[in-house]
Amino acid sequence: MAKVLLLSPSFFSVGGIQRLMQAIVTHSEHDIDVIVRRSEYHRDRAAAINARVLPTRLTLGRHYMTVGRLLAGNRYDALYISSLKHADAALVGAMIGTRVVCHTHGNDLFGTQTVDPITRILHRWGRRHIPQYIAVSDWTGRQLTDRGADPSAVEAIPNGVDAARFQNAQADGLRAEMGVSAEDFLLLTVARLVPRKGHRLVLDALGEIEGAVYAIVGTGPEEERLRRAAETDGIADRVVFAGYVPDDELPRYYRACDAYVMPSLHLPDAQSVEGFGLSFLEANAAGRVAVGTRTG
Repeated sequence: MAKVLLLSPSFFSVGGIQRLMQAIVTHSEHDIDVIVRRSEYHRDRAAAINARVLPTRLTLGRHYMTVGRLLAGNRYDALYISSLKHADAALVGAMIGTRVVCHTHGNDLFGTQTVDPITRILHRWGRRHIPQYIAVSDWTGRQLTDRGADPSAVEAIPNGVDAARFQNAQADGLRAEMGVSAEDFLLLTVARLVPRKGHRLVLDALGEIEGAVYAIVGTGPEEERLRRAAETDGIADRVVFAGYVPDDELPRYYRACDAYVMPSLHLPDAQSVEGFGLSFLEANAAGRVAVGTRTG
């Protein structure tokens, strides 16, 4: 059993990367300590996972000291970085002589291009000190090698989900709670409300699908624009904004729908792409058809 330090600042936040990290920690046989951003620490949730959670202030510079102090004092076998957005931490691992592994998801390939020049330089140096990458898809792996990673250092391991969580979920009464009848064809998207997720495309198509209702689970900056679009298109009575739904309730929503849809967009100007789309697997695990687009 290896002793691993996982750097995952947003471990308890909402998102596919966070759900993946939580699943890895929950099912791992290794001894894992998790560094999380103090502002996002949840004591009750931390007590329920198979790891020691270390809430930390992760301002620029401080996280180097934190990672370095932990690596130097605890004899970790590996520093596991949850996303390429934190690649600069690999510099600390290299200096101390700890093996570094970085999980790369797709959208994080572009995440450092909008930050300040010093941070960009640190990230570039950090990437040079990452001897092993885990890519969530072949596409993400190719993007890494196109950016200079040694192909022998990149291993593509597709994401997975705990299928039983979704197969065994009961959705009794949920459609009625949302105002959706048994006769309606219920479409579902579970995602942050941002342009990349393609909610607007579903709204555009909804008027052409007789008897269809669209449930949107999630929150984000696009919510008001999507609500206005539904009103303008005259389909507001067929769109349900369910808002934030806790992870343990999500399987019920997948089971309640008739089909899952997320027509993700690759937005080069916004440096935004869907690297994998964990929600497609979750929908499939619930026994639902998943409709997506060929991006990432």
